[in-house]
Amino acid sequence: MKPISSNADKEKSLFLFSGTDDEIWRIIHETVYNGTSDKLFSVNYVEKLINSYISISNLTGEKLPFGNMKEFFCYYSPEGLKEYNSFVGSRNISDGCDYCENDIDFLMKHKEGEICRLITDVLNNDPNDPHYSAVYAVNQIKCFIDVSNQLGRTLTFDDVFGFFITHGFSQKQYTDFEISRKDESQIYRGIQY
Repeated sequence: MKPISSNADKEKSLFLFSGTDDEIWRIIHETVYNGTSDKLFSVNYVEKLINSYISISNLTGEKLPFGNMKEFFCYYSPEGLKEYNSFVGSRNISDGCDYCENDIDFLMKHKEGEICRLITDVLNNDPNDPHYSAVYAVNQIKCFIDVSNQLGRTLTFDDVFGFFITHGFSQKQYTDFEISRKDESQIYRGIQY
């Protein structure tokens, strides 16, 4: 896989994967330690996710404070070594999958699912007290499409509406989402792609 070289390409890649380490830590605690979310992610999946994130960060030139899974645990928790050992000890909790796809494909598939989860959260926002950003979700979708195109990945959509329809959202959900995004964009502080 070629490194992402231009500043614009790096900016969108870094935006797309920003917060992935926090997301991984949330997944670890929800699915491995707390046993919530009906074990949506297996230990094997989480391990592949960490290693993929490290590989992609190297590809984009982002310097991480960790270089392997053990360092990831130690960086995120004062009890990191203990949690790492517990995690490694539970590796027999397998989902039967090998996860042989390359790191970028694996992480892009994961990110695609996380974007769908974010869209659902935005659609379920309390209009009087929203907690999820439609603008951020659109930024994620646009960066996802751009990075996929840079990497030569074939997508069945090329815009935000196409992303919605491809992933099973209705025209009405898209319209509701767009109303929320337009309202929010007037007060949103940050980049809007």
